[in-house]
Amino acid sequence: ACKSCKAEIRWIKLRPMMKNHPVDPVSVKVIVLGDIISDGAPVGKIVDGYTSHFATCPQADDWRNR
Repeated sequence: ACKSCKAEIRWIKLRPMMKNHPVDPVSVKVIVLGDIISDGAPVGKIVDGYTSHFATCPQADDWRNR
């Protein structure tokens, strides 16, 4: 649980440094953009991802490095 707002969180490792990062536990669909096709439109694929808990926690500013 988040130490500030007590919400349930999960921990994932962010690349390239592989640092631990808190995320909300429910996965969301995100579009990852890849190559550009001939008409200039980006090609994307839909994958499961997570929302950073820093984006949803009411006390997130208390945890940011200044």
